[in-house]
Amino acid sequence: MEAKISKKNIWLTWLPSDPQAPPASAYIAALQNVGFNVSGAPWDDNLEQAAWMRLVDVLLGENAPDLFLVAGRTQDFAFHRI
Repeated sequence: MEAKISKKNIWLTWLPSDPQAPPASAYIAALQNVGFNVSGAPWDDNLEQAAWMRLVDVLLGENAPDLFLVAGRTQDFAFHRI
Protein backbone atom coordinates (compact mmCIF):
# COMPACT_ATOMS: atom_id res chain seq x y z
CA MET A 1 0.00 0.00 0.00
CA GLU A 2 1.39 3.37 -1.01
CA ALA A 3 1.02 6.34 1.34
CA LYS A 4 -0.49 9.40 -0.25
CA ILE A 5 1.03 12.69 0.82
CA SER A 6 -1.26 15.67 0.45
CA LYS A 7 0.06 19.02 -0.68
CA LYS A 8 0.60 21.55 2.07
CA ASN A 9 -1.25 24.85 1.86
CA ILE A 10 0.65 28.09 2.30
CA TRP A 11 -0.74 31.59 2.80
CA LEU A 12 1.85 34.02 1.43
CA THR A 13 1.91 37.65 2.44
CA TRP A 14 4.50 39.85 0.77
CA LEU A 15 5.71 43.11 2.16
CA PRO A 16 5.32 46.35 0.25
CA SER A 17 8.44 47.34 -1.57
CA ASP A 18 9.77 49.44 -4.38
CA PRO A 19 9.18 48.58 -8.05
CA GLN A 20 12.64 46.97 -8.31
CA ALA A 21 11.66 44.15 -5.94
CA PRO A 22 10.79 40.77 -7.41
CA PRO A 23 7.06 40.47 -8.06
CA ALA A 24 5.01 38.29 -5.75
CA SER A 25 4.40 35.98 -8.70
CA ALA A 26 8.06 34.92 -8.44
CA TYR A 27 7.56 33.80 -4.81
CA ILE A 28 4.31 32.03 -5.68
CA ALA A 29 5.78 30.20 -8.68
CA ALA A 30 8.82 29.04 -6.69
CA LEU A 31 6.60 27.57 -3.96
CA GLN A 32 4.23 25.95 -6.44
CA ASN A 33 7.18 24.42 -8.31
CA VAL A 34 8.17 22.47 -5.19
CA GLY A 35 4.64 21.21 -4.61
CA PHE A 36 2.80 23.68 -2.37
CA ASN A 37 -0.72 25.05 -2.84
CA VAL A 38 -0.28 28.81 -2.52
CA SER A 39 -2.78 31.57 -1.75
CA GLY A 40 -2.05 35.03 -0.47
CA ALA A 41 -2.24 38.78 -0.60
CA PRO A 42 0.07 41.75 -0.16
CA TRP A 43 0.60 43.00 3.38
CA ASP A 44 -1.67 45.91 4.26
CA ASP A 45 0.31 48.13 6.61
CA ASN A 46 -2.57 50.17 7.98
CA LEU A 47 -2.25 50.12 11.77
CA GLU A 48 -5.01 52.67 12.35
CA GLN A 49 -7.58 50.31 10.83
CA ALA A 50 -5.87 47.15 12.16
CA ALA A 51 -5.82 45.87 8.58
CA TRP A 52 -3.89 42.74 9.59
CA MET A 53 -6.98 41.56 11.51
CA ARG A 54 -8.60 40.69 8.16
CA LEU A 55 -6.25 37.71 8.05
CA VAL A 56 -7.71 36.17 11.22
CA ASP A 57 -10.52 34.37 9.38
CA VAL A 58 -8.12 33.13 6.72
CA LEU A 59 -5.47 31.89 9.15
CA LEU A 60 -7.79 30.40 11.76
CA GLY A 61 -10.80 29.38 9.67
CA GLU A 62 -11.98 25.93 8.67
CA ASN A 63 -9.64 25.86 5.65
CA ALA A 64 -6.68 27.45 7.43
CA PRO A 65 -3.30 27.09 5.72
CA ASP A 66 -0.60 24.81 7.09
CA LEU A 67 1.91 27.67 6.98
CA PHE A 68 1.72 31.47 7.05
CA LEU A 69 4.73 32.89 5.21
CA VAL A 70 5.75 36.54 5.14
CA ALA A 71 8.05 37.31 2.21
CA GLY A 72 10.21 40.31 1.49
CA ARG A 73 13.74 41.54 1.13
CA THR A 74 15.98 42.55 4.03
CA GLN A 75 15.16 46.23 3.55
CA ASP A 76 11.42 45.44 3.52
CA PHE A 77 11.72 44.12 7.08
CA ALA A 78 13.64 47.18 8.34
CA PHE A 79 12.00 49.18 11.11
CA HIS A 80 11.13 52.74 10.09
CA ARG A 81 10.39 55.35 12.71
CA ILE A 82 7.52 57.69 11.99
